[in-house]
Amino acid sequence: MRRLPIAICLCACIPLPAAQEATPAPQPVTAPAARILRTVMCDRGEQLFRDDFDATTPSGAWGGFSAGEWTSAEGLLRVTYKGGHALYHEQSMPMTDIVMQMSFRFADGVGTLGMGMEGGPTGHCLRWNFHRDSVDIQRMPGVGKDAHDQIDSVRTRLETGHWYTMVMELCGTEMAVTIDESVLLYGSADGIDCTKHSVILGADASDGRYGWFAHCAVWRATLKHGWPQKREVVKGLIARRKDATPAAVNQLLQEDPGHIVPVFATPSPVPKVARVEELIADGAFTVGCRALEKLTMDKDPAVAEAAAASVAVVVAWEMTMTERISTLALTGDVCTAAEIATTLARFHPGDVGKAYRDRAAELRKDPAYAVGEEYQKLAALPFDARRDPHFAKRAEAFAQKHPESFYAPLAKGLIVQ
Repeated sequence: MRRLPIAICLCACIPLPAAQEATPAPQPVTAPAARILRTVMCDRGEQLFRDDFDATTPSGAWGGFSAGEWTSAEGLLRVTYKGGHALYHEQSMPMTDIVMQMSFRFADGVGTLGMGMEGGPTGHCLRWNFHRDSVDIQRMPGVGKDAHDQIDSVRTRLETGHWYTMVMELCGTEMAVTIDESVLLYGSADGIDCTKHSVILGADASDGRYGWFAHCAVWRATLKHGWPQKREVVKGLIARRKDATPAAVNQLLQEDPGHIVPVFATPSPVPKVARVEELIADGAFTVGCRALEKLTMDKDPAVAEAAAASVAVVVAWEMTMTERISTLALTGDVCTAAEIATTLARFHPGDVGKAYRDRAAELRKDPAYAVGEEYQKLAALPFDARRDPHFAKRAEAFAQKHPESFYAPLAKGLIVQ
């Protein structure tokens, strides 16, 4: 895997209070579990960079630390504000379309944690900032041919002491940011398709206060198949923020429930195991899992250990899928819950498969399942058909017929303005 040069920046953009309180000692913090969150716009490709901050100092891929104190250990990167404005070293690694995922956590005295990309004609390209009461995406001044630098913003509450995981997707002039698969920002802006050379992290805080980062990863990105159709749904939800509920955002992130497979964040370093992982990722779940189990008993300890690690990823993924079935059913997306249960049933023979089949059958008896099927018929219509005024009437009629259903705001989001 090629290592991506990263620049790291501590920015002072918010006026500091005149008097500073005594700085409390950092409380013990545990890094969140590493997991791969879903994307709305892009598919992940080659992983360019990953740092889980296990070393006692940030890895050499990170740039200068001229302001603030940056320390890493046990899966955490802690940034402590020391005043002044950071300078950072730019390191060359041309990149355009990427997916970036990272976790962050506020401590007392930190007003903003942010991330961004450098590049373009001015050297500064993009920022996406996490404030205590809002999130925004900003194109930096001087980039692009217009003055519309605010790409998107949304009001939300980010609490002290809670880990959040953000996913940023950038492809061409389009950009999306999600937080914990429940908050969505999206927009496009001229000029942000320029070549970028570094990713930055930053914070605004009182002197001596600190914030946390964990699990940074960057991948190359390509647009998802079907994104032109989904784009219009996303635009509809962004235009009607009240309809962009966590459940609606989660629905947008759903994979095709008939083609769900585990995601291996990093290919196994053992070629024999990596080939089986590729087999599973291509859809041969049952055959691949049997092969992994066999490799856990390989005579070569390195192969056995690597296979066991991959089995653990599969087990964790299936636990996540099982939890997702329950979550979807509780939030009202009974149709998707039933489809995921049906897919998992195909993966397993015997009692395990029967349990999933029984769960799917139970979900299909729920009245919300029929409502979901009705919505899916609307969603299956091609984009051009949704431009027809008659479609808008159908979607509005559906929402009025099932006003309290999970699918009502999604149906409104299908309407092309």
